[in-house]
Amino acid sequence: MNLLKKLEKHNINYTLLALFLSIIFIGFIMLFSSSIIIADKKFGDKYYLIKHQLIFAIIPSIILFFSFAFINYKFIKKYYLIIFGLSLLLLIFVLIPGIGEVHGGARSWIGIGPVPFQPAEIMKFSLIIFLAVVFEKLGKEIKDFKQGFVPYIVVFCVVALLLLLQPDLGTLSILYVTSIVIYFIAGGRKRHILLFLLVSFIGLTLFLKIDQSNGGVRTTRINLFLHPEQYSKRNEGYHINQAMIAVGTGGPFGRGIGNSVQKFSYLPEVIADSIFAVIAEELGFFLTVGFLSLYFFFLWNTLTVAKNAPDDFSKYFTVGVAAWIGFQVFVNVGAMIRLYPLTGVPLPLVSYGGTSMWVMSIACGIVLNISRYSSPKENFGSNINRKSRVLINKE
Repeated sequence: MNLLKKLEKHNINYTLLALFLSIIFIGFIMLFSSSIIIADKKFGDKYYLIKHQLIFAIIPSIILFFSFAFINYKFIKKYYLIIFGLSLLLLIFVLIPGIGEVHGGARSWIGIGPVPFQPAEIMKFSLIIFLAVVFEKLGKEIKDFKQGFVPYIVVFCVVALLLLLQPDLGTLSILYVTSIVIYFIAGGRKRHILLFLLVSFIGLTLFLKIDQSNGGVRTTRINLFLHPEQYSKRNEGYHINQAMIAVGTGGPFGRGIGNSVQKFSYLPEVIADSIFAVIAEELGFFLTVGFLSLYFFFLWNTLTVAKNAPDDFSKYFTVGVAAWIGFQVFVNVGAMIRLYPLTGVPLPLVSYGGTSMWVMSIACGIVLNISRYSSPKENFGSNINRKSRVLINKE
């Protein structure tokens, strides 16, 4: 009751809150269904994985979400350099043998205690904060090549290099799209963005050539996406073929919750990257579209908060969070239906694992906090409302 009174008093975006909790709840049900078989096989307890996720991921994430929903977002803004600097250090630490752990062919984990975490997930959050603060400080100077574009490219290239050394192309692609969206919304010139796209294409081509000479794991994934018919009878195409079978056999109305066949050790990463395939198999087309629409409305409400944001930082940050979550949903779902190469990216707020859910919940909590200061009279590109500034400064 006290929590509900506090929410009512601060006049937050209740729709955003309801959508966030709905995605978490449905994700919990689907994770419970998809994890029973593998948990029983590996641990002799069919509830082991869902209990682990509940204790170490879902409950902490909800606590973090509500905590940051009531911490003034300017508090986060003050420590943007520390947050970004620590994230860079973690990306460096993960490359050190003995500290970083290899999973799925990438050195992207740091194991501390019972819950290993991915520094790359933290970087998604910290880069958005960093760019939002820097672009707000630059103001109109962001249009200048030397003052605005070059510093942005230098910072992004440092992050990109650390991710390529893992290598983690999935996270890099999300950061790439997210950073460009923030840069564009902040007033970056279109010709600078086109230049960045050209340079990025050349860089990706060089990376894939180097990757091919070292085994070609990433190159194979892209070739599998572009020419799936060449891999239909080879091991490289097993994952995507099983995912397509799961999605296809769901039909219009699905097999029913708990009745997936592909989760019986046929589909790899069934509780993590491939959980959407199980959702489609069990819920069917119509309910799966309904589930995905929750993400759509969540993003729509997030952009509404950005449209009415009280200052440039909160606007850039909120747009960045929307781009991050939206593109990550596209990458995960697209990989399961052959619209995007397999990358190992989790389905936001649903896939098994703690780091992604913790960080995304913090980001969503900050967006909810920003909604407390939003003015419905503001337009997306308008000046800061004076009353909003007074209210923020008082706190």
